Amino acid sequence: MKKDNILYGVCGALALLSGALAVSYVKADKDRSGLQTTVERLTEEQRKSEVVKRISQQMEDIAYEQKTISDRERDKAVLLSDEALRQRNEAERQTDVANSMRKQAENERSRALSAEAVAKQSAEAAELQRQNAESQRNRAEHSKRVTDTLSYVALSRSLGSLSSTRYSSGDKDVASLLAYGAWYFSDRYGGDPYYPAIFNALSLSSANKKEWDFNKGGITDICRHKDGFITVSNYGEVMQWDKNCSGHKMLFQDKRYDFRDAQIDGNMLYALSRNGSVLRLDLTNPQHTYSSDFAKGSFSQMFFLGKEVITFEGDVFHVLRKNDLTEDRTVKAPENVVYMNQYRKRIVFFTDKGNVYFYDSGDKITKELSMGVKDVCSFTATPSGDRLAFGTKSGMVYVMDYPKMKNIRKLRGHRSMVSQVQFVDGYLITASYDRTLKLWDLNSDKLEPITLNTFDSWVRCFNAKGDNYVWTGDASGALTRLNISPDAMAQTIRKGLKRDLTQTEWNYYVGKEIPMVSFKK
Repeated sequence: MKKDNILYGVCGALALLSGALAVSYVKADKDRSGLQTTVERLTEEQRKSEVVKRISQQMEDIAYEQKTISDRERDKAVLLSDEALRQRNEAERQTDVANSMRKQAENERSRALSAEAVAKQSAEAAELQRQNAESQRNRAEHSKRVTDTLSYVALSRSLGSLSSTRYSSGDKDVASLLAYGAWYFSDRYGGDPYYPAIFNALSLSSANKKEWDFNKGGITDICRHKDGFITVSNYGEVMQWDKNCSGHKMLFQDKRYDFRDAQIDGNMLYALSRNGSVLRLDLTNPQHTYSSDFAKGSFSQMFFLGKEVITFEGDVFHVLRKNDLTEDRTVKAPENVVYMNQYRKRIVFFTDKGNVYFYDSGDKITKELSMGVKDVCSFTATPSGDRLAFGTKSGMVYVMDYPKMKNIRKLRGHRSMVSQVQFVDGYLITASYDRTLKLWDLNSDKLEPITLNTFDSWVRCFNAKGDNYVWTGDASGALTRLNISPDAMAQTIRKGLKRDLTQTEWNYYVGKEIPMVSFKK
């Protein structure tokens, strides 16, 4: 029993010892593992420390190298700074020199400007003196030219009067020389060749007037056709004339007709008879005629409006078809019509109330204006249509701008009915029953007409479209051609001169103080 207890004691002790050993082993193993871990950790940390140390060493080397570079750069920067400072000092020195030179230049410039101003003032004073001298010289020369011009213009008029006197006395050679001299001095010194004394002298010596009397009745209208013209008369005559009247031909004659107006369309002549008949005549075949009695009454004018023929009596317009001359209709006018004409492809008519109307296609009648002139019997317009002229039965002529109706001028010169008015090259020509044909210079402040010719009977019509000529027809049946160009008449006279003025004649008529010139050359 006691042995068992001892055995049990030994076994227990062994068991405790084994347990202690086991515990100690476990603990030792654990410590060993911990130590191994610690060693490994320390080894790793040492390795890392070595790496860090090497990196640190490298970083230190890099830093040292950068420091070295930085030191070099700093030294270089110090050198550059010193150089910059030196250059700045040099620049400041040069700036000081430049400023000094600039101030010196400005002083020189100021002195130069002052000298220039003084020189300019002197030049301006000299120029002013020169201009004053030039102005005085120009005034003196102008006064001399004006005096000379007035003197020569007066001389030209005097020579014109002397020419007419010599012509009347039968001394036509001297008259021609004096007439040409009148034109010569007027043209050279800006005179007016239409001045009556000059124009009349030119007219006489150039024989500018030619007359043909082949009509039995009075000529009532003259129409241009190709190179010649056509005349109609109140004795039923239609006559064809060539350009220079070297030939003429009676195309139609019937005293039953009293032709008062005529119009040409191509080769067709339309002639209106006072009794209400219209004749149509083929100018290329005069035997081919056609007439129409469209109405009874008293008619004096007709015009074309498209394919129709318009005429009037009192307050009624008669509208005829152009192709067969039959009356298509009548149109009532607002007032009694006293005269009508054409204006830019429109019919313009005047009434006894002093009003002016337009008649357009479609029988459209519109009032244009109130003139207050109740006896208009002739009308014309410039090619541009901006200036109009009216003739009246009393002999008064009115000129105005259109459509503004400004610059209305009254031309007094005729003593009877103004039968026709026409603008020609800036002038106005008027014919009248007072047996005169007059020319008006509308640019002159003093409107005094020139009498182009005085006839033996009423001037019924004229045509002045080109060639420097006016063709007139009068109540006696005479056709007259007048040259109205002073230049053309002067050249005609010069061509016919047989000699020049002698020195004695020159001294007597012109004046010995004026250098003698040849008119014949």
